Parts: sequence; structure tokens; C-alpha cells
Amino acid sequence: MNSYKKILVAYDGSELSKKAYKEAVALAKGSPDSEVKAVMVISPSKYAATNSYYGMAEDEFEEAALLMKRVCERLREDLPERTTDTAVLQGAPGEEIVRYAIMNSSDLIIMGSRGLGGFKELFLGSVSHSVLQLSNCPVLVIK
Repeated sequence: MNSYKKILVAYDGSELSKKAYKEAVALAKGSPDSEVKAVMVISPSKYAATNSYYGMAEDEFEEAALLMKRVCERLREDLPERTTDTAVLQGAPGEEIVRYAIMNSSDLIIMGSRGLGGFKELFLGSVSHSVLQLSNCPVLVIK
């Protein structure tokens, strides 16, 4: 079995992203020198009509940043003395997840097959498909 050292988990607060988070932590615990990073992507097209900063409503960004701060705190609790980090990204979700993975030399991406619905629909089945097509590292899609 592969020992993944740099795990990236896509997180949006949905039940499937919570499962993806748990899987990332479990895999990291099996490899003492692994690190986990979590990202949330906000698509600017969803907020283009809101008079927002670069197409993203400031309150939506603040909400996402607060969620990711809690994820970062939880990562530090779940994986003490490990490298952990979180980020809120803006852009096309699939492309941004893959771009972040490449920039951080991730060797595994973990994500849910679908994300939140309604105005918080940050990850879609099409996003996991996009990541699968664009990624140069393995992708674990959680159902």
C-alpha cells in the first residue's frame, strides 16, 4: 500500500466532505511524517451579481474562512505535531483544487463525490469529475 505524505482534502462542510476529512486523517495517522492540507473553493460566478470583491461576496468569504479556521483547529487536534494547513480559494473549483495540489506537491487528493446544495453548492459531481481528469496524482472520491 502507498504511504501518502502530502494529502489534500477538499472540504465544504457537506457530509461527504466530512467523510473525506476523516479518511484524510486516518491515512495520515498511518504515516508518521505525513501532512494534511484542506481547501475550500468558492466559485466567483455564483456571486457575480452581489457587488462583491472579485466576484465573491465578502460575507461568503468570511463564512468560508471561519469554517476553514475550525477545520484547521480540528486538524491540529487530530494530527498534533504534524504539518497542517487550510486555504480558501476562488475560481473554478476543479481547476483550483488541482492547481493547489500541484503547487503543494500533494500526492493524494481526497474529496466527496458531491457537495452542498443551494447557494452553498461549492462542489458538484462535475467538480470531482474535473479533478479526476486534471489531477496528476491519485484522487480518492468518497461516496
